[in-house]
Amino acid sequence: MPEREQPPWRAFGDELGLLFQIVDDILDGDGYAATEGAERARELAGEAAARAQARLADVDADTSVLEEIVAGLATRTS
Repeated sequence: MPEREQPPWRAFGDELGLLFQIVDDILDGDGYAATEGAERARELAGEAAARAQARLADVDADTSVLEEIVAGLATRTS
């Protein structure tokens, strides 16, 4: 992939990584969940999911599967 096409993908990857970390912390009861509380951690996960979805709008490709992954991760409970 040409370097000029990478920024939207990198931005999405950053948000997806943060979302994954927050959800993992919620499930494990540590990290964000321990420092911010479970409810606030869920809010942060929702915000990261929204930003990840928004970043996909900047990607010139079919991102429907990635959108589903973000939505599923954001609501994961186990």
